[in-house]
Amino acid sequence: MYRVVPVREELEALRTERNVERAMRRLESFVESYLVRAYELRERALGLLASRTHQVKDVERLRHPKYRPDALSRLKSADQEIATAVENLLSLLDDDIGLRNLNTHNLYLSLGLYTGSDILDPYDALLDVSDKPASRRKLETLLHREVKKTAQCYVDKVDALLQAVRKVLDAGDPVTRRSRNKDA
Repeated sequence: MYRVVPVREELEALRTERNVERAMRRLESFVESYLVRAYELRERALGLLASRTHQVKDVERLRHPKYRPDALSRLKSADQEIATAVENLLSLLDDDIGLRNLNTHNLYLSLGLYTGSDILDPYDALLDVSDKPASRRKLETLLHREVKKTAQCYVDKVDALLQAVRKVLDAGDPVTRRSRNKDA
């Protein structure tokens, strides 16, 4: 869990990066790191769920959204609290499946510019306006704004991921669960 915190810090630091090309490259790198760390956390959460419920086959089915509802139903009958916490974690990560699949199939993340009819590579666009200072400044301003917006989106994702992981840990910790049950 603590391996994703530096990713968050680096994403926040992008706000002050002046060189737009460096900012874009760093953004790509940090988003890739986020994806790797997020799926490491998913695997650990699934391992914890399997050890608590002893239903390894159903836990394996959670990796596939198509089989997830039936598997969750059976897992919740074994341990409602941790199965629900893992379900919430998985639903957070479902939003990134397409991006992760692109990344893992060597079509690396790129901050594309949508021009209304096509997606334009920002590095190529910067090269195209390299001899037009006014156009380059305008494009750099747009790219800086997009880098900041995308970085903030991933800062928010990291925060939500950390919160979901804490819930999984709490649900999987027998001491925490006992103290909560006594308070109830």
